[in-house]
Amino acid sequence: MSPASSTTPCLMIVAGEASGDQIAARAVTCLRTLSPRTRVLAVGGPALTAAGAELVAPMESLAVMGLKDVLLRLPVIWWTWRKLRRAIRRERPQLLVLVDAPGFNLRLARAVRAEVPRLVYYISPKYWAWKAGRLESVARQTDRQALIFPFEEADYRRVGGHPLFVGHPVLDLVDHAPEREAARAALGLTPGETVLGLFAGSRPGELRRHLPLLRDCASVLADQPLRLVLQIPERIQARELVRSAGFPGNVRVVEGRFHEMLRAADLGLVASGTASLEAAVLGLPHLVYYKLDELAAWLAERIVKAPYASPVNLAAGRELVPELLNRRASGVLMADWVVRSLRQGGLAAAGDELARVTRENLGGPGASQRVAELLLEELRTAGVQP
Repeated sequence: MSPASSTTPCLMIVAGEASGDQIAARAVTCLRTLSPRTRVLAVGGPALTAAGAELVAPMESLAVMGLKDVLLRLPVIWWTWRKLRRAIRRERPQLLVLVDAPGFNLRLARAVRAEVPRLVYYISPKYWAWKAGRLESVARQTDRQALIFPFEEADYRRVGGHPLFVGHPVLDLVDHAPEREAARAALGLTPGETVLGLFAGSRPGELRRHLPLLRDCASVLADQPLRLVLQIPERIQARELVRSAGFPGNVRVVEGRFHEMLRAADLGLVASGTASLEAAVLGLPHLVYYKLDELAAWLAERIVKAPYASPVNLAAGRELVPELLNRRASGVLMADWVVRSLRQGGLAAAGDELARVTRENLGGPGASQRVAELLLEELRTAGVQP
């Protein structure tokens, strides 16, 4: 890689985990249509690579959740930090785009504020849930804020930020999802069977904490007329964690193919995060669960102020999908919800209504295009012509 010249537009993106990688990749794809000559460097994964970004470091080094995960991975996080700092000094991008991952990205913003002409934060930290000071920090350390929830815009203006509500990119992420019949056929599922999708998350720490919950749930549901399918990331470590969890024989494992699984399932158990939004906009009735490590869960009980964990419920301001978090998350309670849902019936109608309401709450498609236009505007402000 060679440093960007004063006339070559160059930006660097830092995405810390799988959903950020996919969201950033959609914006990069739109950006390349608007400005093919813009060079994109990234900390990311396969989606950003496929979109044409040059990887500076892999996102796996930053894909951690919970204090224990951070402590265990401090050496590789530090390695990524040093490699990224060297790349910024060497390549001299005119624009740095920070995607979520506030624990790493806010420290990076402070460290390079004087080195990079323009900084944009895409997907705000969840300041409304905990660490409210991050609102002021993002507003102070970045030049623009691309926001995915409409209520965030007024908050950033109040503290002196320069926000733009772009809409939620999940509507762009799912626009190529297959129809239900095609997804079932591709996965070898018959039209008549009832399918429960088990979605464990994407980070290694999430998998370690969630797979035992899903295993216990699957054991309780062994006598139910259900096809149980566990979806995991396409990584060797994920396969090893599934093997060590000891799932019963009634569970089939699918690697990758996330959107196909969301379309094919009749109901789901979904780890909290962007996956829950994707499930909702694709019309999958689901329960949201999440389990932090012990210390992080203890802190969350005392610090977190948000009434909900799922972005589906946050966007709606009410409970559209049930939640089981931390100490309340158990395989037995998850199985109870599945059995109740089966008895109530009407899963297809419930899914259609969930999709309709969630899409209305998210502001319509086109977020990736709006972000790409914002990035072009910031490159011009930095003194280059994209």
